[in-house]
Amino acid sequence: MKSNHKANKSIKQLVEIKYYEILKIISHWVRAEIIIFLKKIMKTLAILLFTFLIHLPSLSAQTKIDKIKELVTFINSGDLEERMISRMIIQYTSLMPDVPKEFWEEFSAETSTELIQLLAPIYEEHFTALEIEQLLEFYNSPLGQKLFKALPDISERSLEIANIVNKETRLKLQEKLTEQGHFKLE
Repeated sequence: MKSNHKANKSIKQLVEIKYYEILKIISHWVRAEIIIFLKKIMKTLAILLFTFLIHLPSLSAQTKIDKIKELVTFINSGDLEERMISRMIIQYTSLMPDVPKEFWEEFSAETSTELIQLLAPIYEEHFTALEIEQLLEFYNSPLGQKLFKALPDISERSLEIANIVNKETRLKLQEKLTEQGHFKLE
């Protein structure tokens, strides 16, 4: 009976060892499968993130360009540009009275669009997307609207004053150069 008990004990120990080895193998296999699964997930996430990051600059750049165009359109929709185009059209319509009014209206709209396309890169060079956003917010505020309405008059009057000051400064310079013998009127 003792030997039978010893044999049973040996078999039981052997079964337990095999059982633990099987559990160990299964455990390693499960861990390996989990690791493989996690690696696949990480790889997929990395690809998605990489794809997103590749397209992010173009998305934000496009958004920035759109915002810049909105800002330039807003800023240049004032009197100054319209007056410039209107003056030119008036000159040409007097020279070409047979050209239909629709032609001039279409031409005016095209010119505004072209101007926006040409000005947008200048704004992009000087302002970040956030700053463009802030400028749009400002111009849409009551103070921004007030400035926008006053700006054509301020610009025109400032230009007139600058021309007067420039002329006076030039005369003073010529006078001083003449007094000191560096400039002779002939």
